[in-house]
Amino acid sequence: MRTGNKIQIFTFILLIVAISDLLIYGGSINGCDNRADECEKIFVHLDKTVYVAGENIHYKVYVVNGKSPLQVPESKILYFALSEHNSGKQILWRVNLSKSTLNGSYQLSESMNAGVYELAVYTNLIRESIPENIFSQELFILNLAIEIPDSIYIHEPNAVNDSKIRTVNDDQPNLRLHASKAVYSTNDKVALKITVDNLNLNDTAYLSLSVTNEIPFKGILHNASIIEQFNRFGDFIDRPCLSGLENYAYILNGRVSDKNNGSPIRNAKIFLALVDSVSPKVMYSAADSDGNFRLYLNQFYDNKEIILQLADDSGNIDILWDLQQKGIPYTGSSDISLPLSNEQMAFLNQTKDVRLIEAVYSERMISKKVIPGISGVSYFACPDIIIFPDDYAEMANFREITDNIIPQLRLRNRRDNYYLEVYNDSKGTLSENNLVLLNGVPFSDINYIATLGTRDIKKIEIINSGSFIAGDIRYNAVISIYTHNVRLPESYLKAYTMIFLNTVTGTNEVNDSDEYSVPVRTRAHFPDFRNSLYWNPELKVSGNNTITLEFTTSQLEGEYHAEIQGITSSGIPLNESISFSVK
Repeated sequence: MRTGNKIQIFTFILLIVAISDLLIYGGSINGCDNRADECEKIFVHLDKTVYVAGENIHYKVYVVNGKSPLQVPESKILYFALSEHNSGKQILWRVNLSKSTLNGSYQLSESMNAGVYELAVYTNLIRESIPENIFSQELFILNLAIEIPDSIYIHEPNAVNDSKIRTVNDDQPNLRLHASKAVYSTNDKVALKITVDNLNLNDTAYLSLSVTNEIPFKGILHNASIIEQFNRFGDFIDRPCLSGLENYAYILNGRVSDKNNGSPIRNAKIFLALVDSVSPKVMYSAADSDGNFRLYLNQFYDNKEIILQLADDSGNIDILWDLQQKGIPYTGSSDISLPLSNEQMAFLNQTKDVRLIEAVYSERMISKKVIPGISGVSYFACPDIIIFPDDYAEMANFREITDNIIPQLRLRNRRDNYYLEVYNDSKGTLSENNLVLLNGVPFSDINYIATLGTRDIKKIEIINSGSFIAGDIRYNAVISIYTHNVRLPESYLKAYTMIFLNTVTGTNEVNDSDEYSVPVRTRAHFPDFRNSLYWNPELKVSGNNTITLEFTTSQLEGEYHAEIQGITSSGIPLNESISFSVK
């Protein structure tokens, strides 16, 4: 390929990247130009509200654009924050949001303290500009290895809430739930019928159903229905979303400063990369005068180890990297201590016993979802030179490799420090202004490169046919070196880089139901004391149709609560619940 064509292709790639950045920054800063109750709203339906550490929280999320319920929400990233009352300690995770509804699960750590927790769910837009629209629900979490406390910390019951609930019209769809009988025996079959009256023939209700035992914490664990959540409004003040609307990808916000004096590293040039054995995928960002920077990470970077480092000559600065976690402040000032009654203690002890039995006998497994591959960002064109050094005679170090098989590359030494010179085809000269990559990551320790021989290096690629721009940095050539072990030296990573795991929790695909119940006849030889009888996050009712669901009760007697949450395709929230006994 001719040099001019390669430069044109590379320039075209850079233009695409630049235009993508402009599109990301374009549009409304807030993501909405109206009242807060007309922007994004979230409701989360859980399979239950009392868990034991180590269990999975199963959830169904409903997200709507309040102004246009039929429109897919602008935000594509959803955040979860689980805060322990009293201590305020938070567990954070996030999922990718591509549709208005999704279902998934999150496994609780086995080391969690026993007590009341608050689960908050939000987008970056809601977190910053409309915190009143954050979904919140209280949970009780137990621990098999920790005694149940005599008292719990909860929010003060009489906390002031300025929001109001809109009146629901009588002619709106009405969700009905009917059980085949009011009292069941243990190991009995339950049939539930679900109907939606006044539903248009071309409309569909998307629903989720949970059936679990009644808990003695009514009036203590504060939980709203989807109707209350989506019809809540108030005189909210809209604020600017300074970190950015995540309508394209996850926004990695951060700040770089001098660890010694805390001063920002102004206008710092930053590279983001990850170890790769095929081709480099490098991103660039420039910090502002306060050291703040941002990068946009699509799903290619999910659950990968991200490497950040300065791209300019500031490597001698002891850097403090401060990455924004996007949590929310926990308002624990209104927490009060509430003693537990004998009934509540007996219920919690029973829940622990049930969990212990399930942990011993459970056979149920949930398979992990594999996210399809998505291409990353690369600033680099196809290489002009590709060398596989071990195709030649053994050479002990990099100087021998360059002297014998790569005439376009020179390893030089200046004051006991090595540097590389590359012959640039378009300029006809040798230049040391080059970008060196080791296993896909920008790498400045040429003294380490000098020690690598044919036993270490798998492949060397060189692009030397033109100038290459990363942000406002211009390189005359790119040298990409891949080793057999695809690793970087720990000493370099500790001295020059910031590493973090870009963790994203998986979700279940639509129509891949996470329904669970345990028919007693298939496990007759196991003790069945389930307190959660049924969970189905993917139910649909169209027109005037009726659906019937069947499941079995367990050997655990008591009162049970069946609850349906959902929303129609026209944006109308639905909620219904019934109770029945098992004796």
